[in-house]
Amino acid sequence: MLDIGENVKLLRKLKGISQVQLSDMTGTSARMIKFIEKGQKLPSLALAMEMAKVFDCSLDTLTGFNNRKED
Repeated sequence: MLDIGENVKLLRKLKGISQVQLSDMTGTSARMIKFIEKGQKLPSLALAMEMAKVFDCSLDTLTGFNNRKED
């Protein structure tokens, strides 16, 4: 399972920015950031790419795909 919400929250806190700041930097609403972090919504590909730019990470890191264990 991908941990997008958890990763967004962790990366945001590591970067030292608020949900409102992240929303401003990515062109979305703070409400959407809140929903993503709580696991209630998934970001669009475009939003995920903007977040990855802000966090200076890959989409794999953002989504948690590189942390998945092979079955």
